[in-house]
Amino acid sequence: RLIIHSNPLASFELVGSPCIERDFQLVNTSTSLDASDVLRYEWDFGDGSPPSTVPSLFHQYQNPGTYTIRLRVTTSDNCSAVAEREFYVTTPATADFQLLETEGCAPFAVDLINQSSGDSIYQYRWFIAGDTIVGETPGVYLIDGITTDSVFSIVLEVQNVCGREFLEKSVLVHHYPIVDFGISQDEGCSPLG
Repeated sequence: RLIIHSNPLASFELVGSPCIERDFQLVNTSTSLDASDVLRYEWDFGDGSPPSTVPSLFHQYQNPGTYTIRLRVTTSDNCSAVAEREFYVTTPATADFQLLETEGCAPFAVDLINQSSGDSIYQYRWFIAGDTIVGETPGVYLIDGITTDSVFSIVLEVQNVCGREFLEKSVLVHHYPIVDFGISQDEGCSPLG
């Protein structure tokens, strides 16, 4: 009598974006044609970390790069199948900028250097003195028309597949000098005194 056992169907899904030092979920979607089969699992993450034998789990990577995850599914009859998937682990965006001057008199030119880092940043938004500027650098921004010394917030938002990051700095802008004079005596012979 010849008995042929069926192989399982190995498959899994990634939930979340694989980003450095951030957990993402691996959901096992493997099945067996025999409903009474007890399946065993072995995950290989391609990063040198120990394999795992749980059905579904969370994992994180410490370095950017391309990795291949392999899931081996084995039935109680030792029939097995492998599912694998290659993907890129992304470096999260980090918002950073340098202000060339942090204090000055109006009109004050906000001049800055964007020093943000991360893989494939697709959005830069600047919030300066109530204005929103989209782009990698806002250029020189002029703060003018103030009547008192004022602190202005400068916020940079950067975003990639790992999420949004913000950085806030501020500048102190001194108002124009206020010229105030008056005449104490408005009539008389020269020289008025």
